[in-house]
Amino acid sequence: MTTSSSPLPLLLLTGYTLVDYSFDDFPLPDNVHPIWKKIPAIKRAFAANPAAEWVLWLDLDVILMTASLPLSTHLLAPSVLQQKLLPSFPILGSSTRITPAAPNATAVDLIFACDWSGVNAGVMLLRRSAWTEMLLDLWMDPLLIAQDWPAREQEALVHLLDKHDSIWDHVGVVSQRDLNANAFEDEKAGWHEGDLLVHFAGCWVNGECEAHWEEFWRRRSPVPVRYLQGVREWA
Repeated sequence: MTTSSSPLPLLLLTGYTLVDYSFDDFPLPDNVHPIWKKIPAIKRAFAANPAAEWVLWLDLDVILMTASLPLSTHLLAPSVLQQKLLPSFPILGSSTRITPAAPNATAVDLIFACDWSGVNAGVMLLRRSAWTEMLLDLWMDPLLIAQDWPAREQEALVHLLDKHDSIWDHVGVVSQRDLNANAFEDEKAGWHEGDLLVHFAGCWVNGECEAHWEEFWRRRSPVPVRYLQGVREWA
């Protein structure tokens, strides 16, 4: 669904600055799928915005449905995150990983939600930290990129989580509706009025992507004027 000239959208959470990079900014060998370029894009976003504490990565098949929802009170405030981290949650696709019975929000540097296939790297929050720098470096290891994984960078992330305690110990998993709601009518995973975003992963199975996109684009909440007047950066 993407080409070498497709943009890579990220939101930087220092007043929600939008940063948009082109795939062409991150050269990789011709045989490497462009989706791997999300990793150097995140690294560049951190480097270019030293005041940003968190980066929210969004794949291109995501619509922010409730633009007025503050991410601090929705998820990132430590007391809020502590309540929303899923305890004793098995990670589908991992052979061993179950989230702690008593998660510790202060130790979390990577936040994502799982879906029907397990870990979903299409929407994720990364905290600025030495751990995150290490993860992004490891995630781009040529040996991982060379693997014949159908889900590419997503399966590489699952591998790292599965095999390395030092990586797994910094992960927080939240519900789909908190960070990765889908377009299907589902009480636990489907988008509901007031949820942050909708992610169209899997819409191609029944050829429903365009219809879903048009429906939810019409239903999204308008961006408040005060946000439209804020800082915007296009890199």
